[in-house]
Amino acid sequence: MDLKEPVHHLAEYIETRLELFRLQLLDKLSSTFSTLASLAIVACFFLFFVIFSSVALALLLGKWLGDYYIGFAIISGFYLLLTIIFFIFKRQLIYNPILNKMVTVFFPENKDAENGKKADKDL
Repeated sequence: MDLKEPVHHLAEYIETRLELFRLQLLDKLSSTFSTLASLAIVACFFLFFVIFSSVALALLLGKWLGDYYIGFAIISGFYLLLTIIFFIFKRQLIYNPILNKMVTVFFPENKDAENGKKADKDL
């Protein structure tokens, strides 16, 4: 019995599986990095919007209240309050959604399995 041919096919199979794994990893990483780059660009533009809007609102409030520093103090207090809220609820607002998104990107079969479970619950 000649074992060279099955061993050769097994080696080709392993090589093909490794190449498939590399390509799938490249696909997942490129998808993740492109999503992160897109989010970073959108976040930069949104940050500019928030900064300029905050300055404009602070100046407007300061003009209405008679002193500009009062307007800036009110806007600063608002951002302090937002920071405290995000700190308290960081797990629900930031950590869990990011973790869930990463799981669906890297393990799409889990998403299908969860959808199947949800469909079973509806029956």
